[in-house]
Amino acid sequence: MNLVVPPGAWGNWVNCGGWLVINGYHVDLILRDIKRVEQVIKETEQGIVTTNYQTGHPHGYISAMYRGELAISEILYSKNERIRELKKRAEIYPAALRKSLVDFFMFEAEFSLMFVKANLSSGDKYYIAGHAFRAISCINQVLFACNNVYCINEKKAIKLIDNFEYKPEKYAERVNRVFETLGTSPVECCEMIEKIYHEAGQIASEIEGL
Repeated sequence: MNLVVPPGAWGNWVNCGGWLVINGYHVDLILRDIKRVEQVIKETEQGIVTTNYQTGHPHGYISAMYRGELAISEILYSKNERIRELKKRAEIYPAALRKSLVDFFMFEAEFSLMFVKANLSSGDKYYIAGHAFRAISCINQVLFACNNVYCINEKKAIKLIDNFEYKPEKYAERVNRVFETLGTSPVECCEMIEKIYHEAGQIASEIEGL
């Protein structure tokens, strides 16, 4: 029985690995291509970032996640200094990356919100929900960037934002309310997203001015 999947089995960005249980403990073994990680480190320092379709990541796999994973990791073993040098670079949050993430995801949040508004009377809640999720996911990226924190997963992102210095008040509570409301009142849901979007934009403007 194969405990570890081959490269590409989980998609291009997760590479390969396995979900293991070792002595009763759940252990995620995830492998990364160090050459690709090194390339992402270089690109993100220039503000180059991509969003990629990836199983398990409903908003997408943001290339900067590689940088974030390395930044928060603890190196237990390395045969040379290569990975340690990359980690030192990753621990510095580039201003160019912050600007790129804020600019692009504010645009995408507004774009998704536009489609929410345009389809409020369509009765197509599946489609509306997709754009509502994308809008909030984009706002998450903006808020992480404004706080110089890497967002490495959609999971628990809104709870993490609640602990940031720069964020809308009661963020996680309000985001949860957005999706609770979607089924009963798409119009109210849209209004809540729009308010959060404008608050995030105000935060981004203030951060840019610092």
